Amino acid sequence: MSHEISTAEVVFRDLSDAFNELSAQNLSPRKVRTVFSNFLERAYRLTQMMYKEYRQKKGRAWEANSFQGWNSASELLKKLRRVDTHEHTVLIQVHERQYYRIDEDSPNYLVVEGTWTLADQHADAPPEGIRLVDADPKTEQLSEDVLLPEKREYEFYLYPVTEEIEAELTQIGDRNVHWNYPEEADNF
Repeated sequence: MSHEISTAEVVFRDLSDAFNELSAQNLSPRKVRTVFSNFLERAYRLTQMMYKEYRQKKGRAWEANSFQGWNSASELLKKLRRVDTHEHTVLIQVHERQYYRIDEDSPNYLVVEGTWTLADQHADAPPEGIRLVDADPKTEQLSEDVLLPEKREYEFYLYPVTEEIEAELTQIGDRNVHWNYPEEADNF
């Protein structure tokens, strides 16, 4: 029985833990950005350990360029690692979606959404958000009461700090690095 420990396996489990932490509910924008940056660093470390262990086990170098399993997401992660390490810190935007019931008897909602570019990347909660007020249809007088949404959803988007990253995000079609489920989104 071998007692040899695979460092690639240990780092892979670290990467899995970082992914699980990133997927956890109720993370602040600051925490999402920090955990995502840690995820990128662990992904890079895993690649380095895989190179080392492959050589030890196979006696030859692993050629990443000949690996057929890369996809647009793995290519984006490689570019993000480089950008985060050498060019710019990864930045996060908060996308907020609010649902207002049209009337009590209707299953339909008015959905209002927007993306916040955060000046404070260390914010512990999403921005105050969008506010709707009621208006009298005859006088167009605005009410002083703010309407409360029935539910909210938050997504945490990667802020494209370079044109190259913008192109990759567009190709993938999803900027969200964390999903906060609607019923739990108000728990910030």
